[in-house]
Amino acid sequence: MRHGWMRRGVLIWTGAVVLAVPPVFGQTAGAPPSRTNRGRPMPSEHRRQRQQQYVQGEVVLENGTPAPAHVLIERFCGAGNGIPETHTDSRGRFSFELGKLTGFNPDATQGFATGTPGRAGEELTALSALDRDSGGSGARHLAGCGLRAVLPGFRSTTVELSSRSRFDDPDVGTIVLTPLAGVEGLGLSLVSLRAPEEARKSVEKGARDLEKRKWGNARKHFEKAVQVFPEHAEAWFGMGSAFEKDGKPDHARRAFEEAVAVDPRFVPPRLGLARLDAGEARWEALIERTDRILVMNASDFPEAWFYSSVGNFNRERYPQAERSAREAIARGAETRFPQVVHLLAMSLGYQGRAEEAIAELKRYLEIAQDGKTAPAAREQLAGLEAYVAKQRASAGKPASPPQP
Repeated sequence: MRHGWMRRGVLIWTGAVVLAVPPVFGQTAGAPPSRTNRGRPMPSEHRRQRQQQYVQGEVVLENGTPAPAHVLIERFCGAGNGIPETHTDSRGRFSFELGKLTGFNPDATQGFATGTPGRAGEELTALSALDRDSGGSGARHLAGCGLRAVLPGFRSTTVELSSRSRFDDPDVGTIVLTPLAGVEGLGLSLVSLRAPEEARKSVEKGARDLEKRKWGNARKHFEKAVQVFPEHAEAWFGMGSAFEKDGKPDHARRAFEEAVAVDPRFVPPRLGLARLDAGEARWEALIERTDRILVMNASDFPEAWFYSSVGNFNRERYPQAERSAREAIARGAETRFPQVVHLLAMSLGYQGRAEEAIAELKRYLEIAQDGKTAPAAREQLAGLEAYVAKQRASAGKPASPPQP
């Protein structure tokens, strides 16, 4: 039964993934500063020159194979959340300017060699140039900091940055990714690593066209890749993503299923199928699919927890929906899916935990005040607050539950 505070209902949230291509190796380096006639930097240019600090390196798998493109590189300081910096290129290399505000969006590349990178995708407004001290070394800002690669199903070595200054060799060396023991689900396709160069280049071109929203062109590149190497799971996944963005869910589903068939450990196409299930209100299929993903890897794909909550909520399994929503939030899913907080509030409300639901609705409206479901959330909040006020005014007598 739908209660009065739920008159507007809950929308079904699905998300689309856009694949981006990282900058070409070394591309982040800016042009040399302009100079006066005497060849000296202008004052503002001198400050910028002093602040610039570049790093470069490479990422390899445990067996020495270069990591594929789009592995996320993040900076971390102490026990804080990772700060996304860049991705690897097609040869596993990376290069960037430390602390530069680039608008970099790690979630834009989900799929090719990455999954959702934990909390690395949150909006981090504290990013700034690292060389604001008078000495210009940046060491004070890098104390306790390091670099690591982020790839679901793998453990990364780290590179220390604490003692670095802008005068050091920018090459920080090699970061090694080792598969986690007992983890079945991965953010990259090991099968696709065997593809020949021609197929790999086609996938890179397809990813670039996806970034440019050229769905048809992207699909042609992915189709060429699977013609060359039919087991290229990442090409099948890219093809499904292009179909999905182009509004062709049936074609997308077939491509995602083919990706799963050729590499069952590759999780992103399973998440693609989960999105399609949610969009088509296939709740039992969604629950079954996300349950399987979470058995494969419960830690690295918060999107799976989110869609598990969506499926269970729509099957009126509110305790399960609550648990999945909390797991999704604990793993940072609300940064990409703020609706999960709304979903948690509704799951609590239907369990009769009105005050907890009110707290979560308020939190949702703080982080997504202009979201599509914000008007419904405001109406639900008002209804719940009125219900709780009525309970309190009844001198300890339970109030009748709000009616539709």
